[in-house]
Amino acid sequence: MGNIDQINQFKEFINNTRMIMKSDISSPPDDFSGFLDKARKIVLSQIRDTLTIHRERFESLCRWIIPGSHDILAIAGISRFEDAYTNLIQWMLYPPERVDLALQCQNAWLKVLNIHLIENIEAAIRPVAQMRTEDGRVDLVIHYKRPKLLIIIESKVLSIEHKAPSGLYQTIAYPIAVRKKLRLSGDYPTETIFLTPDGASARNLSARNATFEDLVMAIATTLSPNEMNSELRSSYSMIISHLLTHVSTFSSDASETLSEIKKHIGMSAQQLTDEQIISILEIIGPICRFLRRGEKK
Repeated sequence: MGNIDQINQFKEFINNTRMIMKSDISSPPDDFSGFLDKARKIVLSQIRDTLTIHRERFESLCRWIIPGSHDILAIAGISRFEDAYTNLIQWMLYPPERVDLALQCQNAWLKVLNIHLIENIEAAIRPVAQMRTEDGRVDLVIHYKRPKLLIIIESKVLSIEHKAPSGLYQTIAYPIAVRKKLRLSGDYPTETIFLTPDGASARNLSARNATFEDLVMAIATTLSPNEMNSELRSSYSMIISHLLTHVSTFSSDASETLSEIKKHIGMSAQQLTDEQIISILEIIGPICRFLRRGEKK
């Protein structure tokens, strides 16, 4: 278990071994128990190290979180509505009257997606939502002019990728249709993003598979609540908290857990007890994995 990317699998492994540990075995599984103890120490140490190294970004994420009882989006009944979420993402990537924040948000997400042209993009572009083409409606389109880069985003929440009117699957058909609509050449630089709660694979093998979780955390760990007015800050808090709770890989309530962590945000990672970390492992594990992206090995 030398890599924090395996935290979730490790926890599943631990759960699956509980029945074995309870079995009637003639001799105590001392070697196996010793292995589990060592692995547990390694995981806990890596989590503490990650939270220490990336404390500022982690604290930034926590500051955006509001309790689930204040989730007006869920109360209004739009949870897991694909079109509504598409519009929310469009807003997050291009907040009104704050082009500077839009550039930060777009750069942060493009970096997570490993789209390396971000260093040369001169200005943020407002994503076009629900673009109609002759081969269907595309969720989001971002067309950068300098440098040339067309980004097509197809998002799924409860549905699966299906075929467009042409008979091609959406992530294959939409790049062709959008380039045709925008009168761009067939070899125009294009990236297709398949956005889902769990990073499911697109039918287009060249597409980049992405999660709502990574999109939200990229924005939440990049922006500072202090650099915007209260109205904008409240809007971001609402959307970040809602999406992390309703379309993330977290198996428990991220909003409530992070709200609890937020109360102790001044505590050093080294002060967290083993029990505290284990109790939130299903949430803190993916967060640490995200925070460690880009670290030199």
